[in-house]
Amino acid sequence: FTPFLADHLYRALGGEKSSVHLEGWPEENLEAKNSELLSDMDVVRDVVRAGLEDRERQKIPVRQALSSARVTGQRGISLALQGVLKEELNVEAVEWKTDGTFRVTVDPVLTPELEAKGLVRLLTRQVSGLRKKAGLTIGDRMTLAIQAPAGVKTMLAPHLEGFQRSVFADAIKWEEVTAEHQTTVMFKDDQIVLGF
Repeated sequence: FTPFLADHLYRALGGEKSSVHLEGWPEENLEAKNSELLSDMDVVRDVVRAGLEDRERQKIPVRQALSSARVTGQRGISLALQGVLKEELNVEAVEWKTDGTFRVTVDPVLTPELEAKGLVRLLTRQVSGLRKKAGLTIGDRMTLAIQAPAGVKTMLAPHLEGFQRSVFADAIKWEEVTAEHQTTVMFKDDQIVLGF
């Protein structure tokens, strides 16, 4: 039934052959698409470089999530590449202003939510490094012990389930860490000990 419907629609839309199946495949202008993509990637590279320089100037580590980056003096890019840009700069949004001198500035204001995201990213990186040192693979599960002040526990609470999944832990226990595999990390003025 479907081939007949396809032929019917083809003829109804002005197809010249007896069947749509006798038509050749349309030619795609890959050169135009590739040049646009390459041009957009040049913009992404320039913006990322300038954004990372601004983070360094403001002494904000890349692992700390920020609310936004403002780009002036540069044209916008495709939505897909904006996602890449946000990930590379670790920002929630990118604002574009096409006129003016090229400049990228990141917003240094940290909300409690952004601080929590930075904490999750820091702890995930630490646990991943600890898992690697211990020779664990993705299939290896463990119970993660965390020794930290109450403020850290409160900050991590809304993100605990996702954090637990991302570090491949069966459970997380808030207790003194006496495990064989452990590491200590500082977050602001708080000492956090992780282990399994």
